[in-house]
Amino acid sequence: MPITLSPQLEADVDTLRQFLDNVRPGMLKEGEGILPYKYLEPGASYTAVLWDWDSFFCSVSQRSSDQIGPYAQGCVLNFLSRLREDGSLPYAIQAYPSESHLKLDINVTRRGTDTDRNSAKPLLAQMALLAAEELNDFTWLSDAFPMLVHYLKHWEQTQQTRFGLFTWRSHRGSGTDNHPALYGRPRNSTAGVDLNVFFVREYRAMAAIAKALGMQAALATFTEKTKTLCEAINRHMWDPIDGLYYHVDPCGQTVPNTTQEVDWVVPLKFRAWTAFLPMWAQVATEENARRMVEEHLSNEAEYWCRHGIRTLARNEPLHNLEPTSNPSNWQGPVWIVSNYLVFRGLMNYGYRDLAETLMARTVSLLANDIRTHGAMHELYHTETGQGLMNKGFLNWNPLGLTMWEEFTGNRDFTALPWATD
Repeated sequence: MPITLSPQLEADVDTLRQFLDNVRPGMLKEGEGILPYKYLEPGASYTAVLWDWDSFFCSVSQRSSDQIGPYAQGCVLNFLSRLREDGSLPYAIQAYPSESHLKLDINVTRRGTDTDRNSAKPLLAQMALLAAEELNDFTWLSDAFPMLVHYLKHWEQTQQTRFGLFTWRSHRGSGTDNHPALYGRPRNSTAGVDLNVFFVREYRAMAAIAKALGMQAALATFTEKTKTLCEAINRHMWDPIDGLYYHVDPCGQTVPNTTQEVDWVVPLKFRAWTAFLPMWAQVATEENARRMVEEHLSNEAEYWCRHGIRTLARNEPLHNLEPTSNPSNWQGPVWIVSNYLVFRGLMNYGYRDLAETLMARTVSLLANDIRTHGAMHELYHTETGQGLMNKGFLNWNPLGLTMWEEFTGNRDFTALPWATD
């Protein structure tokens, strides 16, 4: 069925597209410093730094371009060039680090509990697959695949619990800096919905790469890992009373000299936007998705707002809209990446009307920012749409246009080819 766009939405799309056509080339960087390959730079205050999930979603946001392949590939290869002996990877790499930083990055081979920083988020295989598709070249993945296995094994050996769920080491490098179920808590005590959803998709991407390379044993291994983790998410993270997926504390231990085994996790009941990520990865059951959308997502007292999705529900006591950095504020403000991922989940489960509204509101938010300030910001006020900080930020904000491209073209730029359930 043809899509009929309102004149205002058409004008907003044109404003956003024209702006991005002018500024997106500035994100495409040639190799420099200790980054030997091409990479994507977020813009604004983030100069000469390669970031993990930023580069992945930057790549997704530029899939309608014919230039992104070499830069997405370069991001992956830059990360793998910093692979440590134990399999860990920095989540951000400065092109021109200080001497002390460079020495630490090269020489530290065992991290264990000696640092509170997470290894790079499990998104590299997904970005490698995206790059291979764009380049129409999978041959380079033969060399990359063993390194990706090594990096995922580090996560499995250091951050996977007896429940099968993965924990964040701390908020550092988690992306959603001050998520209240993570920020300020003891190390390794929070299994994040976001982290485990990233792993589901990363395992699917590894299975897809293995299939493309004819590696049948690896295909079977990563297919099984995917299935097992999906089951763990639905068993331990879904709250059937509240109807949401929650981060959980998996650190309970059976008390000595007792007979009842602790075989449960403790839900960390903060209504954050991450609750909807199982819809992006298509981990959520149809019924779970229905409850989340009808009872929570579309509720203006919780998540739904004039400019998209609140990153923490409005009726949460910790909800606040203060512009902060280190940690960045994910306790309420609208971020474009969260708008996009919730949109993607709505599309996956057939909620096209809500997805269309969310897309239009996101495009309008960005277009109005461009008209008013000649730039975009990193995060936005939920009620006024005011940019709260970091004017000139690009990064994943082009996902606003991606939402329009996906909705009108019935496409999914994060789809994983050949992935098996």
